[in-house]
Amino acid sequence: FRHMPMTLLLAGISSSSQSKNLKDIFYAMASNSECNPSKTTCEFKFISLLTYIDMANIATVVNSFCSSYFVPTINIAYPKFVELQVGLAAISKHLLGNNFSQAIVEAPHIQKFIKSFSQTTLEPIMQKLSQEIDFIANLGDKPDYLQLFYGSEKYSEKDLLLHSVTTLYESVTAFIDALSCQQNLEFVAHDKNGKTVCKNIKDAYKRRNCLKKALNNFISNNKCHATLDKTFSDSLRKLDRLRNISAHAHATEKSKESYKQKLKELLDYFGTKLISKNDQSFSS
Repeated sequence: FRHMPMTLLLAGISSSSQSKNLKDIFYAMASNSECNPSKTTCEFKFISLLTYIDMANIATVVNSFCSSYFVPTINIAYPKFVELQVGLAAISKHLLGNNFSQAIVEAPHIQKFIKSFSQTTLEPIMQKLSQEIDFIANLGDKPDYLQLFYGSEKYSEKDLLLHSVTTLYESVTAFIDALSCQQNLEFVAHDKNGKTVCKNIKDAYKRRNCLKKALNNFISNNKCHATLDKTFSDSLRKLDRLRNISAHAHATEKSKESYKQKLKELLDYFGTKLISKNDQSFSS
């Protein structure tokens, strides 16, 4: 096997070409290690190198997804690996597109592919992937605001700070929406067109935007509310400012360590408000 590393390198270069005529690459090895092909006739066995290369490539794909939700474009031929790569690419598209809710819908489809790699050399890395996918899939039975909150925590863990901030903001407004519905709270927003009763707005995004605008007025009229108080409102205002900073390419503040610290503090604070005691064990 002393020629194997160089042969694998050449096979990798060949397999990365766009040639559609390439079906496989084989390494010929004498069945009997004592046999010298230059002196006598030997019996050989052939090993497919593309399988080895595909295993290395799918490991790269899985590691990339687990660390950053990004799926690199790599040529893979083995059908089972291709199915997994395509599935992960679909989830990655939703996650990096800030559509965590749709990723939750897609996650169960990936779980069945992962199970097929049990008791193989890829099992250790697939266990790591399984933890990531199971976490996403298990959010399916959580309310909208918790799906988004846990998604925000995951984004933060992977240093996807823009995604984390924007998803946390959506989580908090979804929480206010759920609380308003559960407790039949009256939120009224005032603007140049008059006043708007938020609960009468059918579109969720517009209704939650109305709730955010009406929050301070609600707190002024309901000073004894157990959850929605001035600290909650001030924290949401800080989060909204952080979100606005994140949206601008020229803003330098989001590159500073203080930005990440501010996000952590907001995640910790809203975690105490959004997560019930029964749900704390689920938090990442």
